[in-house]
Amino acid sequence: SSTWVATLRHIAKEGRQFVIGVAPLLRGSDVPEDLRGTLYGL
Repeated sequence: SSTWVATLRHIAKEGRQFVIGVAPLLRGSDVPEDLRGTLYGL
């Protein structure tokens, strides 16, 4: 979101450093069988 980008920019400017933001990736195969129905509505 734009709020998160603004936060990272603020941190970078204050600390005079580079900040890299990443987003986690979760695949269906990473989710245990018993939770798939709950998460994916199966």
